[in-house]
Amino acid sequence: MTRLRYPVAVAALVALTVLFITNRRYVYSESLGLLPALTAAHIVDPRHAGATFRLEGRVISVRATRQGIVIIETHDPAEDLYVDVPVFPSLGCLPLKPVRGEAVRVTGNLGMYAGQPQIRPLSAPHVEVLDLPGDPVSAAAAAEQVGATLLIGPVVAVDAEFFESRAGLEHLRLTLADAGEPAGAAGPPVEGILFQGEQTDCEVDLLLSNDPFLVTAEVEMFQGAPSFNVRRAFPLDAW
Repeated sequence: MTRLRYPVAVAALVALTVLFITNRRYVYSESLGLLPALTAAHIVDPRHAGATFRLEGRVISVRATRQGIVIIETHDPAEDLYVDVPVFPSLGCLPLKPVRGEAVRVTGNLGMYAGQPQIRPLSAPHVEVLDLPGDPVSAAAAAEQVGATLLIGPVVAVDAEFFESRAGLEHLRLTLADAGEPAGAAGPPVEGILFQGEQTDCEVDLLLSNDPFLVTAEVEMFQGAPSFNVRRAFPLDAW
């Protein structure tokens, strides 16, 4: 019996290695289309808790908490599923934060919170925007398209400061100008705002830097002048 101890140990080690490789392949094979798509049957079956799925749906809201968690609410019309996607700060910056109305693909583990199903992404890049916005326009050109939601840039923030609203919220007031334009060639800077609840820490760091970036914004009129209601900001290399 003593002589069987090592073969058994080796066999157990081999089995664990195979299990690890299989599980690793299962988790990271989404590019091959091998991960199962999340369905209502998966959610109600407790055996699937913690398993890895692929979720595709349309964003119905995005909000950022004071703790830095980005909560993306999605709806999958094929399954009529409403699923939250919490992106914790430990996962890093979202390459491209989704905005309302966009289609997304999320790869993550199934969980529940307060009775609501969640897909917890494996990493920030596992939150993918499927229908990317069109070509960017300059801030000067965007200012002439009041009522439109546009991809704008590259721009720089020539001024950015927080202010407290009457409701006690801290919004970020911006002044954006086209980047890389020769002196005198750029149009006048355009005022903008990024509301608390929509701003992530990564976006704030970018907006307070001197680096050029892109924004998705709704063009509105404020106090008689065009203004950008910024929905997201992201670095040039994310585009």
